[in-house]
Amino acid sequence: NYLMDLVDCRGTHGLPCTYLLKKQLIFVVLGFVVCFICQFVHYSIFYKLAKVTYVGGIVSVLLLKTSLGVSAKGATRWLNILGIQFQVAELIKICVIIMLAYMVQHYSKYLNKIRLVIRLWLAGGGVAILLLVISNDLSSSLVVLGITFGITFVYTRSEKLHFFFMGGVVIVVGTYLWNLKQNLPSMDELEKMSFRVGRLAAWLDPETYATNQGYQTMQSLYAIGSGGFWGKGLGNSVQKLSAIPEAQNDMIFSIICEELGLIGATTLIGLIIYLCYEMLKVALNTKSLFGSVLVSGVLIHISLQSFINIGVNVNLLPNTGIGLPFISYGGTAVFCQLMEIAIVLSVARVENGCNSINLVKMLRVKNINGIKKRKRTSISKTTV
Repeated sequence: NYLMDLVDCRGTHGLPCTYLLKKQLIFVVLGFVVCFICQFVHYSIFYKLAKVTYVGGIVSVLLLKTSLGVSAKGATRWLNILGIQFQVAELIKICVIIMLAYMVQHYSKYLNKIRLVIRLWLAGGGVAILLLVISNDLSSSLVVLGITFGITFVYTRSEKLHFFFMGGVVIVVGTYLWNLKQNLPSMDELEKMSFRVGRLAAWLDPETYATNQGYQTMQSLYAIGSGGFWGKGLGNSVQKLSAIPEAQNDMIFSIICEELGLIGATTLIGLIIYLCYEMLKVALNTKSLFGSVLVSGVLIHISLQSFINIGVNVNLLPNTGIGLPFISYGGTAVFCQLMEIAIVLSVARVENGCNSINLVKMLRVKNINGIKKRKRTSISKTTV
């Protein structure tokens, strides 16, 4: 369905209407090719590369402050290297999942220790804060924090600490929102406030700010309501033409509701739930702790981001500007998400006894053979 939305995009910069479609298809095809190949690679290679990928992710964030950083709409979130532009936040999500899985496996003897939980929080939360400070990407930072919190909650034996922390966050955020609800700013006051405060105010009362911060939310709700039960038909959305900002990205779910109705929206949500259920089965049936955490990290990422995007579209959550996995426009996002699926498939293949390419074992055998060859040569020379 999102392909139809891309085709109907008229281009705000004078670009051909199929520009976004062609660009997205390139990343989708590349993603499927890489996904198909990587599923045959033994996932243990990521254990060896965990530190490298983690440091590489941090470096990519720091590079945003250099001339390689690309700015758009007041934020620098992309890198342009040799003409290839990609969003750093999407890479960070994979890097954090791999690093946390490595740490859980490496320190598996200390899963009942609070200090390990703190280390894991620092590993994931530190990168999230760095991403927020440098790229001003709050939504992606929250997703990284959610992945970190979810993994530590599932795999460490510190439920009380997690419930205490979560309860504290709920109390603080709830108190702030209640106070904001009681003292909603006027339109003039809203313009002087942070745009994030404006989004929270618009979430609490979108009709009051329908011409400003609440415009996107109201248009999304109009699209969802106008779709009814059966929808207007594939490609027949009216709201996506100009009414909804970022219709191909943040608000894609509302367009799906408008075109395919409640039936289409329910089917899509059902497919996401089914995908998450299959990943859950892989995580539970995986004997390797490292593999289990990898799959769980992907599961938490996909489910959390899907929930946030759909919640924003129906005004269940404040507008965060985050895409729907596999559906929203974004080349880096869909490529990285397919890479995550490749990791899940790799774990599933190994646990099911299917053949896979164990690069770690191949490299180890190659090194051993090289050492043996050098020893034989040395012995021959000594004998002579």
